[in-house]
Amino acid sequence: MTFIILNLFLSLFFIFETVLADRIENRIDDGTNPAIANILILAVITCLYTLFLVVRPSVTPALFTLLMRICFLLEGCMLVNVMFCFIYYAWKYSSGITYTLKFFLYIVAGYFIFFQFKEIKITSDVGILVRSNYLFSGAARTYFPWTWYSLYRFIFEFMLPAIGCLVMLVRNEMKAQKLDRHRGYVYTLGLLLTWLVSGGLYLISRIYVGYSILHYYMYVPLMIILPYGSWIQAAPSGRSLVSSFLKAVFLYLMPAAVLGAAFMLVYYLNETYGIMVAAIGLAVVFAACFLVNMIYKPLRKSKFFHTSDYAQVFEKDLASIDYSGEMDEIADQMFGIFNRNAEASSMAVYIKGGNATFEKSNKSNGNK
Repeated sequence: MTFIILNLFLSLFFIFETVLADRIENRIDDGTNPAIANILILAVITCLYTLFLVVRPSVTPALFTLLMRICFLLEGCMLVNVMFCFIYYAWKYSSGITYTLKFFLYIVAGYFIFFQFKEIKITSDVGILVRSNYLFSGAARTYFPWTWYSLYRFIFEFMLPAIGCLVMLVRNEMKAQKLDRHRGYVYTLGLLLTWLVSGGLYLISRIYVGYSILHYYMYVPLMIILPYGSWIQAAPSGRSLVSSFLKAVFLYLMPAAVLGAAFMLVYYLNETYGIMVAAIGLAVVFAACFLVNMIYKPLRKSKFFHTSDYAQVFEKDLASIDYSGEMDEIADQMFGIFNRNAEASSMAVYIKGGNATFEKSNKSNGNK
């Protein structure tokens, strides 16, 4: 039941992201971003996947295998689309050859799924189990114990997206401007994070195989980063990249790792300790939040968190000030903005005085 609920949350997330990304895309671009279609397909896949997990106990194994083949086929088509999505980002157009090759790869995915996958079984005891024949027999199987399912995953989850990504990067290095090259690096980061999550799920599944049921969580980084990357309007400086990396580590990766470990602890010990384990889980959550806050506070004031790419944020902060308030309050808010964005250590406010002179009205330390 826990895995069903988690997959339900995932399907709701992709539905929400589809609507949100489509609105943003139509507002700031021409609405032709192919990543939106991939998010929509993944939303359909996760909805069907969750539904099939719910009805699994009441259907025959043969029918459940057929239902899961639909999910795998849609996933394979989505991964083919991801490959050509990278290529589209480099060339900004599609040709008849592209559509023909894409359709051929759809057929290849269908061949794997409907002719080589013998049985698909999903339970908390076995995780996602796909029975298929070995590719080799005899002594060769000892060195290459690959099945049709492992070959399918290698081709569609790793090889095809990698080819599309490499083609995009090579094309960008040869022809593209700095902004498009930066966007290409962002797309590549999304793909690498997807593989990283996939590897993490694999390692966790070796401890408890049921975690493989969360298979579709591996696509979350990619489906967030693909549309985001296409909306980037300026290539950041090197310091900005360091700042973004540090923020990602301390605000997202570290809390995610701690909370994931807490979930595993609660899940394993729940049957034995019940409420006590829930209390431990909550304590870990609060400890993780406290730790991140303690680490982030001094880092936020360091030079790595201040970049030269502050124009948009600086303008937004200045526009948020209520200029109808007291002058001291306005000056304090402005100093906070200058300190946060431009590392200003002090600020003085002057007003026009008599005889064409200016008089100091306020200093950043509060003295007048």
